[in-house]
Amino acid sequence: MIRKSNYELLRIIAMLMIVLLHMNYFSLGQPSQEDILSAPCTSFWRILAEQLCIIGANVFIMISGWFGIKPTIKSICSLLFQVLFWALTIVFVGQSLLFDIPIKLTAKTFWFGSTYWFIVSYIGLFILSPVLNSFIETASVKQYSAVLISFFTIEFVYGWIVDSPSFNEGYSIISFIGLYLLARFIRLHATRLKSVRPATCLLLYLSASIVPAVLSYISIRNGWREFNPIFYTSPFVLTASVFFFLIFTKYDYYSSTINWMGASTLAVYLAHQHPIIIPDFRRLMVYLSDSYSTISYTLIALILAIALLLVCVILDQIRISCWKFLCSKWLDDLFYKIDRRFSLLFSD
Repeated sequence: MIRKSNYELLRIIAMLMIVLLHMNYFSLGQPSQEDILSAPCTSFWRILAEQLCIIGANVFIMISGWFGIKPTIKSICSLLFQVLFWALTIVFVGQSLLFDIPIKLTAKTFWFGSTYWFIVSYIGLFILSPVLNSFIETASVKQYSAVLISFFTIEFVYGWIVDSPSFNEGYSIISFIGLYLLARFIRLHATRLKSVRPATCLLLYLSASIVPAVLSYISIRNGWREFNPIFYTSPFVLTASVFFFLIFTKYDYYSSTINWMGASTLAVYLAHQHPIIIPDFRRLMVYLSDSYSTISYTLIALILAIALLLVCVILDQIRISCWKFLCSKWLDDLFYKIDRRFSLLFSD
């Protein structure tokens, strides 16, 4: 099936948002009360930039929900192969260049801990997708609506207001399940929501980003540490994610270049969030932030994010070629047999 380029472009932009997100709070930390008092404009821009970009991971899952995950052994093995390819390649290159790589960091590349939290949660969503798809296909609109309302009420209360460890601020499979169900519901049943004009969607996305940024600015300035609207479980983040996503559903076009790049966007995440890369990534961002003005740093960060995307997309072609070779030589027949047996588990 030919991928629609408007969604692949959305995937690319979402990944750029994730990289820019990691160039902000992840590397530099959240602005403190002292930062706001001494540099209010700079601090507010950093808070707003964080809020604008935090929707990136949500958008990725909503794309999966919009089209629905069709789980196969081959697709999950392809994902795991991509993770291991980048994890081990970076270790090999680092050791070849005689970098001092601690054993503990090397060991982390063989498991998907907090560094690759997105991969862990997505694999969980992938495994549960047959159950979720069955519910989506059989539930009435009333039942489906009740589940979504109940889910997000609990998430907003316990995942945002109370900040329960069960939701982990949205870094969890629980939140991914909600996003998956929501995106599928919008496509199948939310006719009015899908008819909202692109300009209105953009306005609502910006509004849902600016309002919590202002609230966050005020809360930090006044020392109200208990309140933090910049969580994945925040209703503001969910609203911004939905309307930003809807903008790209309005346009249908095809571009081979966009599709080519979109197929490798995950490589950007795997590369710059590699446990060996993270310390140097953070140090570089701190150095650039200290060396340049806010405007200059913002432009440099954007250029670096685009450059990282292009480099990773090009290098990921090696991984794609290796995977295609392995499949054509040995794996396709094996995957076919396993998938055939696996599908019997979900048949009536």
